[in-house]
Amino acid sequence: MPKPKRVFANSRVPLYYQLENVLRERIASGEFGPGERIPTELELIEQYGVSRITVRQALQALADEGLIERKQGRGTVVAARKIKRRKFSGIIHLTGSLDELIEMGMDTPV
Repeated sequence: MPKPKRVFANSRVPLYYQLENVLRERIASGEFGPGERIPTELELIEQYGVSRITVRQALQALADEGLIERKQGRGTVVAARKIKRRKFSGIIHLTGSLDELIEMGMDTPV
């Protein structure tokens, strides 16, 4: 197993965000495959020398993205497939399209 990248306490980038990116890279590289467990919170604390809250924030961000699934008492695994979350701007675009469709429907003779 390759040596994990480090996180830097003296960086302007928050530790949880650094750890989130390191874990994301490890997943993207295939080091952790779909359905495979990633290290436990305690293992990540030891590997990276960060606090439990830092680890939890990083894991929660990855879970919110759909990259990992956290199951209490079972551990954290890489999601079977990546789930892309749409941003709010997509909703605004969809609303604009819906308004256009309604207008077209009103102008269509029956």
